[in-house]
Amino acid sequence: MVAEAELKTGLENVDFSNQDSSDCFIVTTPLAPHLGNTWRETLSRRFILVVWLLAWAGAATATAQNIALGKPVFGSGPTWPGLAVESLTDGRPETFSHPATGAAEDYYFEVDLGREYLFERIVIRNRNDGCCPERLTRYRVEVYGDRGGETGDLHWAALIRGNGSNSGVGGTDELRAALDPQGTFSGRFVRVANPGSEEYHPQLAEVEVYGAPGPLIHSYTADDDTLEPGGSTVLRWEVVNATGLSITPEVGPLEVGQTEVEVRPTVTTTYTLAATNVAGSTLATVIVGVGEVLAPPRLTEFLAANATGLRDEDGEASDWIELSNPNRFSLKVGDYFLTDDPGRLTKWRVPDRRIPAAGSLVIYASGKDRGLS
Repeated sequence: MVAEAELKTGLENVDFSNQDSSDCFIVTTPLAPHLGNTWRETLSRRFILVVWLLAWAGAATATAQNIALGKPVFGSGPTWPGLAVESLTDGRPETFSHPATGAAEDYYFEVDLGREYLFERIVIRNRNDGCCPERLTRYRVEVYGDRGGETGDLHWAALIRGNGSNSGVGGTDELRAALDPQGTFSGRFVRVANPGSEEYHPQLAEVEVYGAPGPLIHSYTADDDTLEPGGSTVLRWEVVNATGLSITPEVGPLEVGQTEVEVRPTVTTTYTLAATNVAGSTLATVIVGVGEVLAPPRLTEFLAANATGLRDEDGEASDWIELSNPNRFSLKVGDYFLTDDPGRLTKWRVPDRRIPAAGSLVIYASGKDRGLS
């Protein structure tokens, strides 16, 4: 009875006289709160759904990294004394290197990335000390594959600044796949070469290589994650940047453009979606329960006279009640009710929604009496 009294206090601003005219604000929290994505969807004038990372699986898109940073560099001949080839991947634009006297003809620097990558772009930085930017012109950039740790077949090549121009002191040339439409912008070895005989060419400060993004699984869900024996459900996903897809167990390889598949597990099963491309792989999982008995939702928290806490969709500090799902599966709550009257236990029906596994739902008791749309 104490809980009922406190609950009644927490709901004193709600108009329970007519369920259809009550106002409700719902918040669901998913399994991966660390990803930090938030958006809103208006379902009706009565129910506003705020979903924090709803069903997003897999990692968020990472900031592009320079995969050439710190990687070994080879020069096809001697360099000017004190200008070590390692300066081309040290991440410091103030350092640079160039061939020694008499060593420039057909000279090249080659960066070993350690394995093959799919590239997004290559950036070549000109020397930054104020001298000789014209010595980085009419140069070639070439990408080679891996042949047992040695330089393999040529995958991609482009002549840069063929008109004799240059990027200027500390300038950059940004190279993308389209410069060689017939090539494949991937490989292990990146070569910057002087195709002519100009003395001291090429001179540069840095070779930067940025890998193309790996596959990203935006969402991976089951239409119903709790089944009766003999039942089936549909797994759905949204994936980008993948060249291969598969689900284990049972399903196997999938078409890259495929977005759903029906499964009929005989026991509770964890289905793993794997998305792959040359840059790597990403995994996401969905658990589908068979014959599982779900615990009811828990009233875990409520707040009356809310002044400085959570705000409703209008930015106002309404009272609120939190329901939590203690299960490892989603929980339908449309058959549950809230009430401030022990004599009317079915006074206000909870919206027909699912609380995510181990998630929660917050109902704002604003009493704004929004009608159904």
